[in-house]
Amino acid sequence: MEAFLQDALSYLLLYKYAALFFITFLAAFALPLPSTTSLMTAAGFASQGYMNIGLVIFWATLGNVVADNLAYFIARHWGAAVFEKIGLKVTKSPVISFVTERLQEHSRSIIFWSRFEVIMTITVNILNGIARADYRQFFLYGFLGEVAQVTLFASMGYFFGSSLLSTVSFFGEFTFPLIAGTLMVLFLLRRAILRYFLEKRK
Repeated sequence: MEAFLQDALSYLLLYKYAALFFITFLAAFALPLPSTTSLMTAAGFASQGYMNIGLVIFWATLGNVVADNLAYFIARHWGAAVFEKIGLKVTKSPVISFVTERLQEHSRSIIFWSRFEVIMTITVNILNGIARADYRQFFLYGFLGEVAQVTLFASMGYFFGSSLLSTVSFFGEFTFPLIAGTLMVLFLLRRAILRYFLEKRK
């Protein structure tokens, strides 16, 4: 990851917004690129006047949104066929049916909050595509989630700069997205968790 980080930051210095767009776009497909660190570094550059924070947020958001929608349409048109060719009958799978039902019940919250963790984002994009979920809802809440996620990390990079980047380099690229993803899971399972503790107290 250290080599990826150095390469990504070198491209960020040279190509600025174009590099930020492609890093976030490719990372949204689970490629091992340090998108969170790159975003916060770009925001740190913006705090020093080298880049513009508004453009940083715009291009990072655009990279994520384009990747999300591309993944959705790929899964919608070819996802089920691809899985069935490798032996996974997703259209008849009880597990997939259960997951898609839960997605339909909490679709807005899941789509929005999944934007804060890359693996969850990819999973939700693919499942929504395979389930042929309403695209307008997927786009709206996916877009709002990406704006919130990018703005959060960009703000952290802009206001805390090098101290925050040293924390990321120490704990790892996925520290903050992992924390956000954990909080999302706890939020979605809050009723089950509360019910469990209430039953334990009886």
